[in-house]
Amino acid sequence: MKKFILITAIVAVSATSFGQVKFGPQVTASLATASIETGEATEFKKTPQAAFGLGVLAEIPLTENFSLRPSLNLLQKGVSLKASGEDDGGIGSFDAKITNKLYYAELPVLATWNVALANSKLYFGAGPSLGVGLFGKSKATYTINFPGMPGMTETEDADAFKKEEDEGAGFKRVDLSANAVAGVQWNSGLYVNAGYLHGFSNLQKDEDGSSYRNRSFQLTVGFLLGGK
Repeated sequence: MKKFILITAIVAVSATSFGQVKFGPQVTASLATASIETGEATEFKKTPQAAFGLGVLAEIPLTENFSLRPSLNLLQKGVSLKASGEDDGGIGSFDAKITNKLYYAELPVLATWNVALANSKLYFGAGPSLGVGLFGKSKATYTINFPGMPGMTETEDADAFKKEEDEGAGFKRVDLSANAVAGVQWNSGLYVNAGYLHGFSNLQKDEDGSSYRNRSFQLTVGFLLGGK
């Protein structure tokens, strides 16, 4: 990863001889979810979360049709989980709901291919993304139901990136992903793209073989200062 960042920095500096580097703000609306495997028999139903992000993007022209688009963003990830079933004794039942809201400093570096049109261009890109967990919450609500009795509910609200022995949720902070986008950019500098973020890092690895990996479908709108 250190070698990749160094190479990217060298390319970015040398790119100024090929064209003008442009910067601008962007906002992202996303549908965040996760790929989850558990070592337990309980199966969770996943519900994607509406999430957001904002940041700054740079476009670094390398050739007429090829450019780099690195950005630095505050990006929300997470998922909602629900499960129900019988308790261990088989007398009552339980309902469980877990909501994870995780916030990252996200640095994707995309290599993009550009197709010029009359007043705009299409671009298609892919590349690695490095996320560092900043803050977040994991909220769990458990309800135990017995026949003829009101349900007993307990709620836990844990810091997502604290260790479990410190009463946190135990999520790992570093999240390595791959990012792919397709979009259109007008000569004014306005651009819109759709993207997919596929996390590779197992953020909650346990001895029972469980895993948790972030996924996110994204729609980004931004504006590069300086136009075309």
